[in-house]
Amino acid sequence: MTQWWWAVVAAIGSLVSPGDRDPMCSVLGGLDVTRTRALTTERPHLLARVYLADDLRERDERLLASYTARGLRLEGAATQRRSCRRVLEPGPDVRLVVVDVLGPTWAVDRAGERRRLPQDRPTRRVVSLSPTDDGWRVSRVE
Repeated sequence: MTQWWWAVVAAIGSLVSPGDRDPMCSVLGGLDVTRTRALTTERPHLLARVYLADDLRERDERLLASYTARGLRLEGAATQRRSCRRVLEPGPDVRLVVVDVLGPTWAVDRAGERRRLPQDRPTRRVVSLSPTDDGWRVSRVE
C-alpha cells in the first residue's frame, strides 16, 4: 500500500481507541502519529516533537538509523491503542495507563521488496506527558 494510506491508518488507530474517556488520550494519540511519521518517512528530527526525555528520543533515533543503515525503510508502524485511562495525580504532568500494540509493520528494501515484521503483543505502559511551551511531550514510559 502507499505511504499515505498507512498514514491514515496510523492516525485512526492512534487517535481513536475504545474506552478513551480523557482528552489527554487523544493528545497521546497525536504524539503517536508524529512518531509513526518520523519512523516511516525517515525524519528523526520529528521525534523532538514527541519526546521530552532524551533517552526515549535517542532509542527511536537508533532504531531508525539501524534500518536506514541496512537500506531499509519502515512502512506501517502505527501504534494502536487498546485502552487508555488517566491516573489522577497532582502536578502539571499527566500519567496515562495505556495498553497498546504495534500495528502491521513492514521493512521495505531499496528494490521495493517488503518483509512483514513479527506481530507485537499488547503491552501495558504508564506514559507520563509533560507540558512544554510547544505542547505536550512524552517525558517518561514505565
